[in-house]
Amino acid sequence: MPDLQHVLQNQEWNTTCRIIFNSGAYSENVIQDLDIQRITSPFNIYRDKFIPVGLYRFNHHQVS
Repeated sequence: MPDLQHVLQNQEWNTTCRIIFNSGAYSENVIQDLDIQRITSPFNIYRDKFIPVGLYRFNHHQVS
């Protein structure tokens, strides 16, 4: 989602495949879940530990 200056702040792409069986069992597979987040000021996570300014990308895969 862009901010008022049209700069990307965060974005999520998700591809999921679900199969529901007649027995009630199911399979859910998150093929790709990509998160992108821009941090515009240092983020303090604990005392003197900071995440620096930047564009961060996270990939997530799941099978259940």
